[in-house]
Amino acid sequence: MLGEKLYPMVEQLEPDSAAKITGMLLEMGQTKVLHLLESKVTEAMEILRSVKEQKSGGLDESPAKHPISGETPCLRSPEDSDKVSK
Repeated sequence: MLGEKLYPMVEQLEPDSAAKITGMLLEMGQTKVLHLLESKVTEAMEILRSVKEQKSGGLDESPAKHPISGETPCLRSPEDSDKVSK
């Protein structure tokens, strides 16, 4: 059963609301939940491939962009933020 697999994963992320969140996910229907999971795994794999390609030296040194939003992740440390705001 999908709920028995989902609950422990949700519980790790949100222990206080795991039952409610799992129930909400199950209300979406098994097909939608599985499609959502599949799309997120595909998205993560695209990001990992992009990072791997950049580390292999075949591409320029600019940070990897998110494949869906096209945004570049913020790679600044908190110390860098202080320098910019001063």
